[in-house]
Amino acid sequence: MHAALGSFVRLLRSELFRSLISRARHGYPASAEQARIAKAYITQLNDTHAFDAPIVTVIEPGRTFFPAEDYHQDFLTRHPTYPYIVINDLPKIEALKRLFPDSYRVEPVLVATAGSSN
Repeated sequence: MHAALGSFVRLLRSELFRSLISRARHGYPASAEQARIAKAYITQLNDTHAFDAPIVTVIEPGRTFFPAEDYHQDFLTRHPTYPYIVINDLPKIEALKRLFPDSYRVEPVLVATAGSSN
């Protein structure tokens, strides 16, 4: 198995990933091809019982994605001591650093510097 694929499989089975996807119930693909791939992958994961329970994310093609308001953008970077960030996000970032040290970026990619609000 390719090293990157092995890392991805470990992420899928990790508590961190389950925590992240427990909040993401809807997927808004940018194209029909993205929707097809996402649905096929969810089916594959469910068929192989990769998790203790089925994935419940609903793929909703054709829906428009609207970026959050400006005050939500780059929130962690602007508010690193905000209680929700400290309790929920910083531990996940530490886990990402530990699980994927070769992929971790010290400098985040920020909406403000990316040139768009998407």
